[in-house]
This record gives sequence, structure tokens and C-alpha cells, in this order.
Amino acid sequence: MSPEQLGQRERRVLAVGLLVAVLLGLALLIVQPLIGAYTGYRAEIADQRFRLERFKKVVASLPSLEKEVSVLRQRVDDSGLFLSRETPDLAAAELQQLLEKVIGEHGGSINSVQVMGPSEDENFTRIRVRADIRADSGTLAAVLRSLETGRPVVMIDDVTISPEQSRRRSEQRFSGELKVRLELNAFMARTMAAGDDT
Repeated sequence: MSPEQLGQRERRVLAVGLLVAVLLGLALLIVQPLIGAYTGYRAEIADQRFRLERFKKVVASLPSLEKEVSVLRQRVDDSGLFLSRETPDLAAAELQQLLEKVIGEHGGSINSVQVMGPSEDENFTRIRVRADIRADSGTLAAVLRSLETGRPVVMIDDVTISPEQSRRRSEQRFSGELKVRLELNAFMARTMAAGDDT
């Protein structure tokens, strides 16, 4: 059937139908993406609100976390596990004094002490000292035991032992005293070295 054969009423219904079809097509092309974007924005807003609430909770817990960190730092300071001085040079002097005290208490003697450069290990500063000492085997054992079991924690990296020979060439006998080279490590907390209170 052709449009000329339709009546005026049928033509109007057909025109209105075509108009509705065009409007629905335009709605799908224009409105549908807008609805999709609107839905996406709502989801993004909900996600951002969730994140905001989570950040608010984190911010609200910050004072208690700072207090916990302060308590933990005080425990570390009070534990005696680390050298207590504020700079690597002062910490090296503390380690040297500890070594002199322990060796003196056990009857040994120190020939020389050399402070090695500090090095950074994660959250700590490693303080290194090399010492040449004289001691008999019993004294050496007591010194090593005292250093490794005392506080602050001292680790002995290297021990070189050689017998002390008699000074006279005619007497090549062992005097009972040992020449010992020790390389020691101890740690200071880096936050103490940096003076960081946060």
C-alpha cells in the first residue's frame, strides 16, 4: 500500500509513529550515553566517598599511632640494645670505651683502636671498630663472651689471633700471651643519628 492510498487519519498516525521512532532513536543516541555517564559518575562518587571515609579514619587514628611510635622508640632507647649516642662519632667513642672497659675488667690490654667508617643498614647505622689487644686465652674468651652477651649488642666480625713470641731470638718460645685483632660492630638507631622525632 502506498502513502497516496492512505487516508488522512492513517497518514497522521504514520507521521506520529515515524516521529516517535525518530525521537526514540535520538533518545537512545543522546540520552543513553548521558545515563551511562551519570551512572558511572555516581559509582565514582560512591568510590571516592568510601576512600574519603577511609582516609578520615586513618587521619583520626594518627594521634594514637604517633603515641605508639613514641612508646616503641622509648622501648628501643630503654632496651640498651643500641649505642646511645646521637652521632656516629660519639657512638664510635662509646663502643671504644665499652671495649676498653671490658678488656680492662678481664686483665687484657689494648695496643691500638681504629674507628672504621659508619655504614647505613636499613634503619640503623653500623658503627665499626678494629682493635689490637694482648690477652691470654682465658682472658680472650672472657672478653669475647662479655662483648657478645652484654649490652649494647656487639657483634664480632673478625678475630685474628697470633701467639706472642719472646723478644729474644735465642728464646723462640710462646709467652702465653696472644696478639689479637678484633673487628667489632654495634648499631645505633638511624632516627637517633638524624635527630628525627617523627
